[in-house]
This record gives sequence, C-alpha cells and structure tokens, in this order.
Amino acid sequence: RVALSAGRADAACPEAAPTPAMAAFLEARPEAARAMAKIGTVALLAVLKHRTGRVVVLANTHLFFAGRATHVRVLQAAMLLDEARRLRDAHGASLILCGDLNAENHDAAMRFLLDGA
Repeated sequence: RVALSAGRADAACPEAAPTPAMAAFLEARPEAARAMAKIGTVALLAVLKHRTGRVVVLANTHLFFAGRATHVRVLQAAMLLDEARRLRDAHGASLILCGDLNAENHDAAMRFLLDGA
C-alpha cells in the first residue's frame, strides 16, 4: 500500500516517493504541493507469483475525483506507475495497472499512462 499524496503528515500509509522531476515541479509550484498534501488517495500494489514461476505486479487505485483536478491525477498516475515499475523491475515481473482513474481517454492521466506524454 502506498499513499499517492506528497507531504501529507497523516498519510494512511507510506507515501510513494516522487520522481526528481515531480519533486522539482512541486517545489516550484507551492499551490500544487499544498493540493498534493491534502489528498488521501492510496494505491494497492501486490506481487503475485504463480506456481509456474510467472510473476505479475498488480497495481490498483482510485485516483482523485474532482473534475478540475486533472493535474493531480497526472501526478498520482506518475507516482503509481513509478512505484509499480520499481516492483516490476525488482521481481522481473509483468505489470497490470487497474482501477478507477476518474479519467476519459482524452484526459492527461490517461494520455500519460497510454502514451507516456
């Protein structure tokens, strides 16, 4: 379990570490940093090992819901993907990311996850 917040003192679980680029973004934009510190979104990540030896990392979340907070969902998606990739690489696993992303195909969080942009 990881919290998809940044700087929240009462996070329900350890926060996902922001990437250096995300940390610089939040440092340069105090209003975004304050918003990320208020969010209570979490993600569940599990490493699943089949008896055949195949390993899968499963990441599930429900991203922040406010309609005008597209920027928050992009940051959360980046944090989740970074954590999931760390586990994937550590275990030589495949990766499945699922959940309620509160985003449509044209939203920034979806574009980031699908296209890397």
